[in-house]
Amino acid sequence: MSNNQTESDDVHVTIFFIPGNPGLAAYYTPFLDALTRLLTEAHTNDRRSPKLNLRISPKPTIITCDHLGLTHTPPSPYAIPTRPGPLSSGVWGRWFGFGDVDLWSQCGDKLGVWEDVVVAGTPSHSRRIVIGHSVGAFMALPLAISPTTQPLAIYHLTPTLTHIANAPAATNLVARTAIALAAPLIPLVTAVSGVVGAIAACGGRRWVGRCVRGWVGGGHSDEAVAVTVDGLVCRPRNVWGALKLGVSEMVEITSVEKVDAFVRAVSGGGKGRLWEEVLAKSRFYYAVGTHGVSNYEDDIGSNTSSVTLTSPSDEMHATPRTREKHDARATALAAARRLASEGMHRGKPAVVAEDHWVSSDARREICGLVDRAVGGGVGSAGAAALLKRTDRVVECREVSHAWCTSAVESERVARQVVSWLFKDIDT
Repeated sequence: MSNNQTESDDVHVTIFFIPGNPGLAAYYTPFLDALTRLLTEAHTNDRRSPKLNLRISPKPTIITCDHLGLTHTPPSPYAIPTRPGPLSSGVWGRWFGFGDVDLWSQCGDKLGVWEDVVVAGTPSHSRRIVIGHSVGAFMALPLAISPTTQPLAIYHLTPTLTHIANAPAATNLVARTAIALAAPLIPLVTAVSGVVGAIAACGGRRWVGRCVRGWVGGGHSDEAVAVTVDGLVCRPRNVWGALKLGVSEMVEITSVEKVDAFVRAVSGGGKGRLWEEVLAKSRFYYAVGTHGVSNYEDDIGSNTSSVTLTSPSDEMHATPRTREKHDARATALAAARRLASEGMHRGKPAVVAEDHWVSSDARREICGLVDRAVGGGVGSAGAAALLKRTDRVVECREVSHAWCTSAVESERVARQVVSWLFKDIDT
């Protein structure tokens, strides 16, 4: 192939990444670094899309941003400058400069960044992809019905799209008490953050870092702990903003119908039907537990022959049809076990272990919408329906909801995103 042909096969990709709460883009630098490296390696190895035989340019444009209203955030090579948000009313806004930035404001901000920075600042021929993590996936919803330019695809990574108040982390007694007492607790926690920030500024940062390490545990990388200390724990304004957003999430992220009304209002009515547009453009990545492998094998077993040939006599007297059924089941089970060994599980969402910020109800609801969209029927566990769903929904056993705090988990998620990119550039 000539150089001209090779270059003409290259597709430029623009990625707009939206962080989850607390909204610090620096948490995602390992993930975005891994994404850049993997796309460069794919180009070097001449990896191509399955249908149109296209390559992804080794220099994608990657844009992210801190959440609206955050200040003095740790640097990220991919982030645009921080944007000031509306101030809180009363003494907190007038004296301390704390913001009144709820989910509505954050969604409107991301729609503005999409239109004014991403679309306006990148070539029209670029394939524009939006990726959102946790509540960042929710903030990506208005972009699906943007009245101007809509993304080619949206990747929702461990997304909180519906029923967030039913998530395990929000249903325990401590969480419910904190939500009920949010009005007095937010100023109190913010004041504590101010004290901690003063201690760090007076030479106690190392002590603060050790405390944060003990609090978050060993799963967080040193880089993630540093971001937590410098961008959150010691920054009262950022703590205030994260808590305000968290309370707003509990109120607004509920049923599919209410989410539809909320997103339409944010986007000024939008263009097209929200969930139809979302399902047409989206892929979903869920963090699940280890139970799921056997459940997936149960799905395979219930939808293939239960015939097993365990002895030479069985094999000798088996009919061709029996052998065919046995071989089909053995192949399916081997595939299930292989997926398990790779950390991937594509079982029924109602029975897998829960992400602590994504309830089984929320996952089941989204999978039901996907089933309806692909024609498998809501809740269908048939092999064909599972196969269709797995093109849109991936469930991974080896990541947590906060995968961005681990370099290993960030790498795993980045590999899945690259796999999706090569499918979506064909459209």
